[in-house]
Amino acid sequence: MSWLLNLYQTYNANLDRVGEIEYKHNGQEYTLLPVAHTTQTAHIEVTVTEDGEFLTASVIEGNDAVTLIPCTEKSASRAGSVIAPYPLHDKLIYVAGDFAEFGGQIKGEEPFAHYIKQLEEWANSPYAVDKVRSIYRYLSKRKLIRDLVEHKILFTDENGKLVVKWDKKYEQLSETRPRIFSVVAGDQTSAFVRFNVRSPHRTLTKVWNDPEMYQSFIQFYDRQLSEADLCYVTGERKPSTNRHANKIRNPGDKAKLISDNDSTGFTYRGRFTKGEEAASISYEVSQKAHNALKWLIQRQGKFIEQRVILVWGNDD
Repeated sequence: MSWLLNLYQTYNANLDRVGEIEYKHNGQEYTLLPVAHTTQTAHIEVTVTEDGEFLTASVIEGNDAVTLIPCTEKSASRAGSVIAPYPLHDKLIYVAGDFAEFGGQIKGEEPFAHYIKQLEEWANSPYAVDKVRSIYRYLSKRKLIRDLVEHKILFTDENGKLVVKWDKKYEQLSETRPRIFSVVAGDQTSAFVRFNVRSPHRTLTKVWNDPEMYQSFIQFYDRQLSEADLCYVTGERKPSTNRHANKIRNPGDKAKLISDNDSTGFTYRGRFTKGEEAASISYEVSQKAHNALKWLIQRQGKFIEQRVILVWGNDD
């Protein structure tokens, strides 16, 4: 547990750096992530007005695509067909209420219903800020894909359904192959959408770079965490978690340092019946330690193929 404690202490010693954008030598952005936040590669940026009306949209390319987003325990580790929406920015199948109307394939429950319910709870909470309410008002109208098609961000076929894979027969829809098919590896229905809010009266910080947005979600989500348990790292009683972060070496890294999801194998069978009996780690410690590790790796890690060599000190 000493490595977790050291990383936790490193995070707390650098609270003034949380959310501060830094740059690698290749121009790529990185930051010390806030608690309950992660990063995703976004493909489409949608900007709405403060009144919750569609304003503009664009396809995102290059280093600007990596986006800091709020996340829950479930959404941060979702896989397969599990429905676990991110709280704000997410894939089309979650954020578009008209996904099925435009030919999107939905098996079982509608992901949008889960997404908009979660967003509504945040927007109506005492911790919500105006930007959250603006985005919620727009998305509750269930016309995101319609707006994106009208503004030539997404494309439909002769039947009004979203084109899944670009083909020469669709060249009459556009003079050139639309950019969206390049950034999503050919399937526009898998596009990840991030949202921003613009005002004609004042300059607003981008949603994914706004400390007020970070704090808004942290306060909202803190009230939904599990009951307190003994944290083996700090010795304090705090809400615990058995879902720990991935994306440690890079945004596409699925490997984890801590996992207890193998309930049928030999991870702990014979000694324990569930992972919490082996070790209990608080949500706060897990978030801060893993986020500090990601940050340190981006700042000063040495990469040798898939290995990362990292040396750091809490006082420097």
